[in-house]
Amino acid sequence: MRQFERDDVLRAAAGDADALLRVQRRKDVLKWNAQERRTALKYATPLWADHKAIDAVYTEARRLSAETGIKHDVDHIIPLQGKKVCGLHIPWNLRVITKAANVKKHASFGDEDVVGFLAELGYEVIYGVRNLKRAIKIGRGQPVLLVSPEGQVMLEVAHLHGEFVIGPATEASTLPLVAIARNYPLHTTGP
Repeated sequence: MRQFERDDVLRAAAGDADALLRVQRRKDVLKWNAQERRTALKYATPLWADHKAIDAVYTEARRLSAETGIKHDVDHIIPLQGKKVCGLHIPWNLRVITKAANVKKHASFGDEDVVGFLAELGYEVIYGVRNLKRAIKIGRGQPVLLVSPEGQVMLEVAHLHGEFVIGPATEASTLPLVAIARNYPLHTTGP
């Protein structure tokens, strides 16, 4: 609760009619938002959804919160109430992230996750993050130059059917706008 909300609660307890009205209005708005969220979850959960798997994701979020002391939330990768697209309440559309990251993400998807996707694969974006995010956001693949100990290779990063994919470049580009580096060698050799 923010400070001005706490002040309103104290003023309402002291008999301030305006503060009492603001406190009641906030309660009504929070109640309405919670009801909208429950309705969205109800309509976004198909009959065939695996409820045990969904519960396991929420259990993992609670476990991580208790273990680390940092509040974790269950995030819908494709938001239930997005501006352009709405996702489903199914296990493979859920992930556990920190509350701060979830608040920052809000009801968006796509471009903010591409850097994390590459990091999970062992890549680091050297330059061109904005170009990469912009291309993903408008729905086209982005040619990238992979710089690794094995050499340089042109690849393409795209967001297809709700997933990020990385593969060979479809078009030759002489001057790539994005470069990524592999954090570890592709093939490890024996001693």
